[in-house]
Parts: sequence; structure tokens; C-alpha cells
Amino acid sequence: MSERYDDRLYSAPSTLVGARVEIRATASVVELFHDGVRVASHSRSYGRKGTAVIVDEHRPGAHRDYGKWPPERVVAWAETIGPNVGELARAVMRHRTHPETGYRTCLGVIRLADKYGRERVDGACARALRIGSPTVSAYCRPASSTPARARRPARGDRAPGENEAW
Repeated sequence: MSERYDDRLYSAPSTLVGARVEIRATASVVELFHDGVRVASHSRSYGRKGTAVIVDEHRPGAHRDYGKWPPERVVAWAETIGPNVGELARAVMRHRTHPETGYRTCLGVIRLADKYGRERVDGACARALRIGSPTVSAYCRPASSTPARARRPARGDRAPGENEAW
């Protein structure tokens, strides 16, 4: 669990997910309280906005395990899907202050291959890389992730007099 203060994230124990947490800050410290009890204390970050200050013990056990993986492991796994997936994984981790915070994004893209196939996901990653926006998950989805029968037909595809309301 992380709480945002001054456009930066500060971790709190994962057991408090969904709980109300109060934040108190000074020029040098950010503290998080739950029910009046201090549950976390961090040195205040003045780094780039959007960065995260994470204490490993605050993560759930499963997250701690994959947080110990070297970034190369995730990139190698991504490359088994396709070269563009591997390059996207590298770009995501380069964009993060702590590469392990990009693992979840990378693993999500890798899992898309189970649903859409390796070729489509690799193509979607190529498009994301081409526009220079590997952090936007929408660009990683295959071009046509909605089944054909659920898509709205183009205006010219409807028969004359067909109901126009969607």
C-alpha cells in the first residue's frame, strides 16, 4: 500500500490496504498513522515527482519475492513473447526510479499473450515503442481487443433504416 504526499508515494504496511491512513510531514520526514499509531516513517523525498519511497517489509510476501528478481529476468521472459515486448519491458524499467516497480506492468503485458497471442501483443508493443509511450497500458493492448461481434459497426455498414441508437 502506498499513500501520496506532495506528488510522491510513501509505503505503508500491506496489511492496511483499504484502511484510512493519516499523513504528517515535516521538511525532512513523512510519517503515516493508522488509528493514531505511527505505522511508517520515511525520509521525505524531494526527488522527481511520481517517485516512490518503499520499505521492502511493507510489501506483501509475493511482491517481495519478485522484487528480488533482477530486471534482466523479466526482460528475458518478455523477449520469449517477442523482441518488441522485451524492448518495451526495458523501456518501462528505465522509466522507473526502482526497476522492480515496473515488474507488474511487464508481467501484465506478458500475460496478454495468453489471451491475444504472441504476434498481436508483440505488434501492440511495437506501436507503443514507435509513439514513445511505453508507460501507457492502452497502447500495449492489441489493436482489436474487443471481439468482432461486440464492436459497433461503422456507419456505412448498417442497413438503411437500421436502429441508429447504440
